[in-house]
Amino acid sequence: INAEYGDIIFYLFMTSTQPLLFLHFDVNKTILIGDSATNMSSEDIIKSMLVDMAWGTKNISGESVTWEPRVFYPCFERPSPDLISYFDFLSEIFPFPKLPEGTSQEDAKRSTSETKQK
Repeated sequence: INAEYGDIIFYLFMTSTQPLLFLHFDVNKTILIGDSATNMSSEDIIKSMLVDMAWGTKNISGESVTWEPRVFYPCFERPSPDLISYFDFLSEIFPFPKLPEGTSQEDAKRSTSETKQK
């Protein structure tokens, strides 16, 4: 990394109000992504990014709750106030379990990572 590139990265990191995504391309134009904290595969990371950029509506009919796509391209920003991301929809249907008292986020990540490695 040259100094100018490093300065740009540092500036973006310090001034950004949104998460940053860095794509690194090797000589063969292959995209490399990874998450060492959770040991997620590249496929899992891409899926997790896409479900947060898919926008639709939540439909309730009796006891049935469904999500229907309304925007047919990935979008970081909510295109309309009446839309919900697929990630948020799934989080409502399948809420994340609460951490036991005294358990930190780091402990939970470490436990998840150890479970995936087994």
